[in-house]
Amino acid sequence: MAVAMAMFLAPAALATPRSLSREASFDWVRRHPAGVPGARVYASMAYDENHGELVLYGGNTPTGFDGGTWTRSHGGSWSRHHPSQSPGVAESAAMAWDPATGRILLFGGVFGNETDSDETWAWDGTAWAQLHPATVPPARNDAAMAFDRSSGRMILFGGSEVGGNTLGDTWAWDGSNWTELHPAGSPPARGGAGLAFDPVTGRLVLFGGFAPLQGQVYGDTWAWDGSNWTELHPATSPSPRYLASMAADGALGHVVLFGGEGGGGRTWAWDGSSWGTLTTTGPSARMGAAIAYDTGARALALFGGTGNLRAEFLGDTWTLAQTVGSARRP
Repeated sequence: MAVAMAMFLAPAALATPRSLSREASFDWVRRHPAGVPGARVYASMAYDENHGELVLYGGNTPTGFDGGTWTRSHGGSWSRHHPSQSPGVAESAAMAWDPATGRILLFGGVFGNETDSDETWAWDGTAWAQLHPATVPPARNDAAMAFDRSSGRMILFGGSEVGGNTLGDTWAWDGSNWTELHPAGSPPARGGAGLAFDPVTGRLVLFGGFAPLQGQVYGDTWAWDGSNWTELHPATSPSPRYLASMAADGALGHVVLFGGEGGGGRTWAWDGSSWGTLTTTGPSARMGAAIAYDTGARALALFGGTGNLRAEFLGDTWTLAQTVGSARRP
């Protein structure tokens, strides 16, 4: 691992960070690819760096749960795959690209019978394989998970259980096993938080989430430095929200946050010390949309979600791309 860590410190997919005040604008563009997956919410999405394609898994549709696997390469059409086995979870799984193993990692989620999963799966570009680590985190859904490129480990935080209980534990995946970490400081237990690697500071940044049994919706920002969580206190911050779409945008060089329950339709960017809004038009307000940075297309991709107080299932595809204009702070 020590040999490989050097490549995680400066990943080619992440551009030099841009100042949010520079005369550079990033705007959402509606795409109309062929073969679009049906409208859905709570699907999981990650970018497969080895095969150059977005991978979308699962989701809740107007007709029920769908455990299908879809891919989209180079901004082209969506294609459905029919692997011999699949995770089986229907929605709300944590999923992220793992450059240490060259596969997409999936953990947890909700099965169609409304029970939580504690299973770990990996997608290698053609097939899903269930992994059987000696130690596993407790079953959960809506956990926050992202690869920490500074330490070379996948980090999992929190999540919810069917019934509303929330978790506040931190776990690391080393490619073969899960290890629970015991940081001195930690965010309060929550599900539905956003987590992404911040290319500016080289730390993971976490925002928002909720604890339904406590009636708490969070609007706090935390950073993970490889061993400990630290609460940050930016001068400007998005409103409290959960199930927002959050990912590192390699073209912009910042972490981007969109939507979420309680978040409206504004697009936010984290510059390493504060949040600011981007001057964008684009997707309608929504929660539970899938998001990932498409390295091949050099654009952040967003798919689906639900709007209008969860009464509307969405199946639109959007990308955040550079245009002429200006970025601004609120």
